[in-house]
Amino acid sequence: MHYLIACFLLLSCSLVWANSPDASEIRIPGPRSSLDISHDYHTKLLRLALAESSQADHFTLTEIPFSSEKRVLAEMSKHNLIDVYWFGADKSLSRHVLPVTVPTSRGLIGFRKFIIHQKNRSVFDAIENLTQLRSLTACQGTYWPDTKILQNARLKVTTSTVYEDLFKMLDAERCDYFPRGYHDYTKEVQMRSAQYPDFQSYDPLLLHYPFAVFFYVAKSSSELAEKLQQGMKKLAQKGAITAHMQQHELTRHVFPMQHTDNVRLLEIANPYLPDGLDTKDETLWLQPVNFTRNTVLQQQISTKALPEISTQSAFETVLQP
Repeated sequence: MHYLIACFLLLSCSLVWANSPDASEIRIPGPRSSLDISHDYHTKLLRLALAESSQADHFTLTEIPFSSEKRVLAEMSKHNLIDVYWFGADKSLSRHVLPVTVPTSRGLIGFRKFIIHQKNRSVFDAIENLTQLRSLTACQGTYWPDTKILQNARLKVTTSTVYEDLFKMLDAERCDYFPRGYHDYTKEVQMRSAQYPDFQSYDPLLLHYPFAVFFYVAKSSSELAEKLQQGMKKLAQKGAITAHMQQHELTRHVFPMQHTDNVRLLEIANPYLPDGLDTKDETLWLQPVNFTRNTVLQQQISTKALPEISTQSAFETVLQP
């Protein structure tokens, strides 16, 4: 009898432990490839944010094999397989998942430099405004939020669903430039120098639109979303996100920030950010002044003057019947 009681108590304790917050499992997609250092960056930042939000909570991160961002969003919207992932900030995603509205890399991804053909350098040297840039065509990913941001500014864009094909398209002159994140563009040219020796990272132009990567959480996990929001805010306020950027392979090469003279800054709007963000908050967001000392040009486009473009996220189509 005593043995049965002891077994019952042990089983009860096991069930309580398994269902307690201290034993919570957080499921995230695995890396997209062996070269996906962004995955390592965000996984480590996710751990920091969770630890900052509540030191008493214990958690495990479980990686689910990555298929595509479209499929990840579909699984999260059903709270099936995936609990947390990081997407380019887009207000349409809030219909399906909960955003954690602290930029994971302080909006660095919204500062864009161009990869071009060396032979076309003189063409880009002549670009002084958005009207001139509209005569050229950019390459972008089909489902990237950047694509509709550029299109909203009436910039011509050609797309592909395959990342490496974008470099092939630029090499074949199906587009004129490939706008890349400030932390990406030089490294991407170097990594492909043998395959595309004619490519050049072009420094004198800087295209900026307020943009960021956010953590997103399944809607049924509002408590987790709140913890991440608190944790990320605390990390930002004490400079820990900047410190993470300075230390991680993904972003450390952009530090110290270079204040380049006479950069031609082209500024466009991003009407697809979630509502209520203060992109001028320097605690959370990098500003153009962090990159440029004397800007030759600063041109802001009002979205009211532009034709309306659907706010539906491109990879939301997988959720449609």
